[in-house]
Amino acid sequence: MREVHALQSASIRTFMRSEKIKLALISCGLGNVNRGFEVSTARLFKTLKQRSDFDVRLYSGGKHDGATVTWNIPRDEVIRAMSLLAHFNDRRSWEFAYGVEQISFALSLLPELFSFQPDVIWIKEVPFGYFLDAYRKMFGFKYKIIFANGGAFNPQTYKDFDYIQHLQPESHDDAIRYGLPSDKNLTLTNFLYFEKSQKTRQELRAQFGYSESDWIVICVAAWNRYHKRIDYLIDEVAQLPDKNVKLMLCGHPEPDIAYLRKLADEKLPGRVQWLTLTEAKVHEALQAADVFVLPSTNEGLGNAMAEAAMAELPVVAHSHAASRFVLGDEKLTTDLLPPGALAAKLASIKENPPSKEDLKKLSSAVHNLFSAEALLPRFCDMVQTVKGTTPPANGQHRLGKYDLRAEN
Repeated sequence: MREVHALQSASIRTFMRSEKIKLALISCGLGNVNRGFEVSTARLFKTLKQRSDFDVRLYSGGKHDGATVTWNIPRDEVIRAMSLLAHFNDRRSWEFAYGVEQISFALSLLPELFSFQPDVIWIKEVPFGYFLDAYRKMFGFKYKIIFANGGAFNPQTYKDFDYIQHLQPESHDDAIRYGLPSDKNLTLTNFLYFEKSQKTRQELRAQFGYSESDWIVICVAAWNRYHKRIDYLIDEVAQLPDKNVKLMLCGHPEPDIAYLRKLADEKLPGRVQWLTLTEAKVHEALQAADVFVLPSTNEGLGNAMAEAAMAELPVVAHSHAASRFVLGDEKLTTDLLPPGALAAKLASIKENPPSKEDLKKLSSAVHNLFSAEALLPRFCDMVQTVKGTTPPANGQHRLGKYDLRAEN
């Protein structure tokens, strides 16, 4: 009788395991680069693995804890191989290298799709999503595709995916105006957190080579001109007359890195650091700095901007959908298009920094906005809805557009 009961229990456990939704998170660059796309995907995987009932797998282009590494040709290797072409057109070179990475990754992933047979696939890469759609048609896969619009793509680009996760409300509004059905769009931002270091501010500044007399401008972004406008940032910081003003650039090199380094050497000799850091070290760098700048004029979200606010740093960002969402008030943004605008703003902050009370208030609001406690149930509901499994009807996690700040 015990043997029969044991067999029955084993069968029930097997059935329950088989009923779990199979969720695949895919990041072609994870393990090779540290952009917001990769960092947010890794954080999502860790949270879901610890706190959800999904059978969740992470597929990455490089080694990462818990991930299944899928062979690919990393974009950095392609860029190095075509360095001469990058000299003439850095943006097109990066796009070509990015495409090679995704194509090679997609070809190698196919056996994993046959093996895992996911119910839902979550991605942030548009070109890769088209491969997944083609695979469904070619091989009869039944998975649904959730596209998280972290790159501020327009609706024409992602309209064919099954479901769109918008990281801020204006992206959702664009999709509805375009004509996408409301029941395939959801405003649900990234899970973010800020890890406060146990080291003192003085220790952190010394760790990065700064003295107490230095005034540190930090930017956490890819090192390019065409989107992040690192050239504009260097030019503007150079206009500040105080030689103790230093620039800390935390990011990852792209094809125009040689131009940017040369510009920095000319405009800010000996005053710029180029650092590629882990997530924890980025958080330490933020705590060591005096002001955060994101010079881009458009963003899908801008994780680093939110983390800087959590670190209680003054944040300087252009007025766009992401900054209005993260900072909560357009008055906290700055028009960074005119030459001299950023330099004037930095000089103003240096002379009259925001009060600690205001910075704490913003930090608390941003913490609430991006907390996993508030967002995880809604993410799980989204996956269940896409799979076709009705989420719990408790009235707390409605789908569609919603005001994250009001609910938090």
